Amino acid sequence: MTEFELSTSPPNSLRRSYLNSLAEPQEWFLEELIQNGQCWSIPSVAYGVTSAQTLVEFFVEKSHSEYSLHLFEVLRRQSKFNVVLAKSFDHQLLKTAESFGAKSTQTGFLFRKYVAATTVSDTGLVFKRSTLADLSAIWEMNDNFFSSFEEISDLNGLGSLWILEVQNEVVGCGVSTRVIEGRNAIDLGMLISPKWRRRGYGSILMSKLSSHMVESGLRPICGCAEHNIASRMTLQKAGFVTEHRLVHCEFD
Repeated sequence: MTEFELSTSPPNSLRRSYLNSLAEPQEWFLEELIQNGQCWSIPSVAYGVTSAQTLVEFFVEKSHSEYSLHLFEVLRRQSKFNVVLAKSFDHQLLKTAESFGAKSTQTGFLFRKYVAATTVSDTGLVFKRSTLADLSAIWEMNDNFFSSFEEISDLNGLGSLWILEVQNEVVGCGVSTRVIEGRNAIDLGMLISPKWRRRGYGSILMSKLSSHMVESGLRPICGCAEHNIASRMTLQKAGFVTEHRLVHCEFD
């Protein structure tokens, strides 16, 4: 039980137990790293996922929790990670990292509570799912939010792309992504055209997108970098409340 083996993905039962152990939904930024990361596992006992030299997920089954520190140390030796990225509500991972003297800093805001949409006038505003006719306008406003036009096209095909129009002009777009299949958390992101920024359209777009998700029986969540004060204020104005953080833990 003292060595991890490389595997293509976390064992399903352990991953399910891990997700169920969290007080809040998984973070999409970390989930992307996990999907493209390297998985280490001990069947029915524990697993970890690393992305380069960063540990992004670690879980020990409750019945083996007394071995958590030992297993963490073994995984650190095998995978050679020197950084841990953790959600502030992932208590097992944070407690374990801190037990080994990791120094923690907060690097992101995690919004898991949505309380109310911003009250706005709908005059001249149209919020809807994107169509093929909107993709060029979305690409023109892109400032590295999307990696390629193909990504925009794919999101449109999945029904995950939304637009806000003002006087028949696309001023911004929103993206909705189901974080984990079979679970109701939907990660939201948005982009506003540079010429329409600082006019409140970001909050309007996010509040409309979030309200639509709630009405569909889904749970909207989102996040932003700690230093991105403008994004944090936009999300708060849209009705999101942040009570959690993304925590960066580094070992000497």
